[in-house]
Amino acid sequence: AHGFRPVLAPVVQAGGPAAPGAAGERQAAVLEYLRNTRELVEAQRRVMMAFLGGADRPAATVLEGELAAPRPAALPPGAAPAGPAPAAPPSEAAPGDVRLLLLAVVSERTGYPPEMLDLDLDLEADLSIDSIKRVEILGAAAERLGASAGEAMEELPEDLVAVKTLRGIIAALEGLARKGSPAVTAAAAPAEALRAPVGRYRIRLEPGALAGGGSLAGRRIRLAGPEGAALRALEVRLRAEGCEPLRGETAAGETLVDLSPLAAEWSPADVPALFERVRGALAAGAEAVLVAGRAPEEGGAPAGLPRVNGHLVPPASGVQGLVKCLRREWPDRTVRMASFPADLDAEELGARLRGELAEGPGAPEVRYHADGRRLRPEVVPADLAGPAPDRAALDLGPGSVVLLTGGARGITARVALAFARRHGCTLELVGRTPVPPEAEEPFLREASDARAIRQALIAQDPRKGPAEIEATVARVLAAREVRGTLAALRAAGSKAAYHAVDVRDPAAFGAYLDGLYARHGRLDGVIHGAGVIEDRLARDKTAESFARVFETKVLSALVLAEKVRDDLGFMVFFSSIASTFGSRGQADYAAANDFLDRLADRLNRQLPGRVLSINWGPWKDAGMVGPELAREYARRGVALIDPEAGVESFFRELLEGPAEDANVILMSGDPAALA
Repeated sequence: AHGFRPVLAPVVQAGGPAAPGAAGERQAAVLEYLRNTRELVEAQRRVMMAFLGGADRPAATVLEGELAAPRPAALPPGAAPAGPAPAAPPSEAAPGDVRLLLLAVVSERTGYPPEMLDLDLDLEADLSIDSIKRVEILGAAAERLGASAGEAMEELPEDLVAVKTLRGIIAALEGLARKGSPAVTAAAAPAEALRAPVGRYRIRLEPGALAGGGSLAGRRIRLAGPEGAALRALEVRLRAEGCEPLRGETAAGETLVDLSPLAAEWSPADVPALFERVRGALAAGAEAVLVAGRAPEEGGAPAGLPRVNGHLVPPASGVQGLVKCLRREWPDRTVRMASFPADLDAEELGARLRGELAEGPGAPEVRYHADGRRLRPEVVPADLAGPAPDRAALDLGPGSVVLLTGGARGITARVALAFARRHGCTLELVGRTPVPPEAEEPFLREASDARAIRQALIAQDPRKGPAEIEATVARVLAAREVRGTLAALRAAGSKAAYHAVDVRDPAAFGAYLDGLYARHGRLDGVIHGAGVIEDRLARDKTAESFARVFETKVLSALVLAEKVRDDLGFMVFFSSIASTFGSRGQADYAAANDFLDRLADRLNRQLPGRVLSINWGPWKDAGMVGPELAREYARRGVALIDPEAGVESFFRELLEGPAEDANVILMSGDPAALA
C-alpha cells in the first residue's frame, strides 16, 4: 500500500554518523587505502588509454598531471571521518562535471565511499540499484545540474533508465549537457510537501459510449487463450472483416488479444503467465493489447464459489492492476482490460471484443453490464457520515485475539500498537524476519541508519562486497524494527507474540493458523499486511521476482480465506492505490493488491463478519518516503498520510464503514492527480 510510487519519484536517505573509537580508526585507514589505490589505478588507466589513443592528451601529459595532483592528507591517529568522503562536494563540483556529481549522489544515498563505486560495476547486481532507484538517482543528479527532478526526468530518454553502469549513465548525461537539454539546464523551485486530511473514496461505474466504429481491415491480430466459444466467435468476426487471426508470439506493429482471464478456472498461477505474454508483446513492439476477463459478481452472496487447488479464486483477479501498470510503462500504446458478465452469449461477447479492438486510446479499464452498457470505473468521494467513532464499539478486550501478518514492521505495526492501547487484546504477529536476538553486535550499536550501518560494515571488514553488505543492512534494520515493535506493544499492556513464518508457504502458514486456534481457541480479527516490494520496470522484472512479490500477498490471503472460522469479527487486507491507478515498476505489486481487492469482495459476501480491502495511499514516515519523494508527490497533487490520521481513519472505517463496502480507498490529496 505504502509502496506506491508516482511515475518519477526521487528519494533521499539521510546520512549517519561514522563509527567511533577503534572502529573509526579502522574506517579511516580503510578509506585512505582505498582512496590511494583507486587514484593509482585511475592514473594507470589514463596513461594506458593515452598510449592506445583513447585520450585527448598525450600520455606524457596525462602522467605528469596525475603525478602532480595533490593527495588527500592522512587523518591523524584516532580521527574518524564524518562520513564517506564524496568524490567532490556537490557545491564545489563544476556545473558540467557530471561524473563528480553522480558519484556524490550515489555515495550520499548508499553510504558507499566513492572509492568503492567502480564506474563499470553492474548497478543492479553489484550495488542493488534497480531500475526504479536509477530513476531516483538520475532525478537527483539532474537537480544538482540545475533542473527540478520532475522536469528533468520528463526530458531524459526512456532507455537511459536501462543503462546498467555508472559510466554509461555519465556518458548519456554528458551528452545531454553538451546539447543544452532542458533536463540539465532548466531551473525550478522545489515543491513543498502537501498536507491534507485522509479522504475516503470508492470506485463507481459510470456509463460510457459503446466502442467500435473503425475498420479492422489490414490489422494483424494475435489471439491468446484456451480454445472455446469466445475465441471461435471472435475469429469468425475477424475473418468476416478480412482480418486473418494469428496465433503465436506477437511481433512489432501487431495487436494482442488475450482471452485467458475469461476462464472460470482462473488461478493465481495464471497471473504471472499473463504478465509474461503481455510484457513480451509490448517489448516486441505491439501497437495494442486487449485483455478480456470475467467481471466480478454482482448482487448478494455467490451461490457457488469455484475452487482451484482448494482455494477460493475470484474471476480474473489480479488482471486489472497488472494492465494499469503496463499501460503506464507504455503510454504510447493502447493497453486495456475489458470485463464481461460470466453468462454473456459467445456471439455477443465476440461483437463486444470486436468493438474494443476498433476503439482507439482511452480508459485502461472498461466493464460491460449484463444489460449491454459499457461502463468506466471512476474514483469518487464516499465520506462517512456522523461523528467520530466510538472506540468502545469494537467488541474487543484482553481476551480477544487479533492476528497481524507483516505486523511487526511498517504501518501494520502502527495499527498493532493502536489495538494494544485501545483494547489491550492479545496480538499475534507474523513476519518473514527471523526472530531477532535481544542485542546486536557492538560495532553496529552506534550506527543509526542504513547509511551508517554500511559504513560500519565496511570499516569492520573491507573485503565484503556491496551485495553482502546490502543483505546485512536489510537484516539489521528489520531486526531493529521487530524488537522495537514488540517492546512498544508490551509496554502498552498487550500480550504480544512474534512468529517467523514464510507466508508464501501454504503448508507452513496453514500449520501456524491451526496452532493459533489450538492455543487461543478463538480468532477475533485479522489484519493482512504482509508484502514485499521489488520495484522494477516490466522489461527488467524476472519471473522469480514477480512470483515473490505476487505470492507473498496472494497465497497467504488464500490460506487465510480457507482457515478462518465463521465467528471471525473482521478481516482487513492492506492493499494499495497502485492497484487502483497503476504505477510504473509495480506490475507485480499492483496485480497482487488487485487480487486482494477482488478476494475481499467475494469473502465479504460469504462470511458473517466484515471483510475489507483498503487501498492505501502513501504514508509519511513509513520507511519509504524521503523529502524528495514527498516533494515529488506534492508536485503531482498527492499528500502523504499522517500516521496518526491514518490509524484513526483505519479504525473509523472498521467501526463505521458500511458492511457492503468491501473495497475503499484511503488517501490524502486529490485522486485525480493520479488518474
